[in-house]
Amino acid sequence: MDLDTFWNLTLHKKLERIHEENVEIIQKLNKLLDIPDEAKEPSAWDRIEAVADELGLDTIDLENFDAFQNEVFEFVPSDVARRFAVLPVDGEKNEEGRFVKITFATAKLTELEGLVDALLYVLKLQEVELVLTSPTQIHVMLDYYYGEKS
Repeated sequence: MDLDTFWNLTLHKKLERIHEENVEIIQKLNKLLDIPDEAKEPSAWDRIEAVADELGLDTIDLENFDAFQNEVFEFVPSDVARRFAVLPVDGEKNEEGRFVKITFATAKLTELEGLVDALLYVLKLQEVELVLTSPTQIHVMLDYYYGEKS
């Protein structure tokens, strides 16, 4: 074994030992502070769920949602969906086959009553329900279902 290989192996072993010691120290500190090992910084989705809980809304992960109704997309024009930054995810019709209730995904956190009122008025609905999602998901799905904005 040449000298460079020897030094690289020695350095690698020392770095592994330091890493193991650091992990042990962190685990000991967590036990002292009564922090579980799996505790971590909340994810973006955890924060969305926390905000939704505060607002009394449900959440929807649009990446894993596959029950979209094509009819509801046809009923809600692209310009309306984009103007209000909402995505229709579900709808209910009356006996005549007209939508009376639509559930929209939104990432808006303020002026929700105004958003509901505007959608009720513009689309002539009886009821609007909102569910919270991420802004990125809204924009990606608007482009996917309505085509990219020109």
